Amino acid sequence: SSQVVWDAALEVMGALPLEVIDREHYVIETGWMEGWSERPFGPLGGGVMGGQWKRRMKLLARVTPTEANTALMRIVSRVEEKAPAGSEAFRWQRVGSDGTMEHDIFRRVQEQLTPAKTT
Repeated sequence: SSQVVWDAALEVMGALPLEVIDREHYVIETGWMEGWSERPFGPLGGGVMGGQWKRRMKLLARVTPTEANTALMRIVSRVEEKAPAGSEAFRWQRVGSDGTMEHDIFRRVQEQLTPAKTT
């Protein structure tokens, strides 16, 4: 049921900086999580003008009840990067997600929902 999927999603995402937990509408939203991009800055990618782009990500998960006591879970991400130098260093730019974090959350929720095998 959607409540079971919601509980599993909340447990999996509980370690993230959650900003919104809307139990009535089955919505979980994180705050911004900052880190470093894999993308090097500048032609040398690490020299005097080098360094890494700063990266931040925000996730929104929604569980929607469907037919036959099942549920659909969607995760939408917003990813932005900011260069370490130059004019791009002053503003965040929207970039695409590589899907790694979203896929990991889905996998972990699925594991929560799959009964442990007894041997």
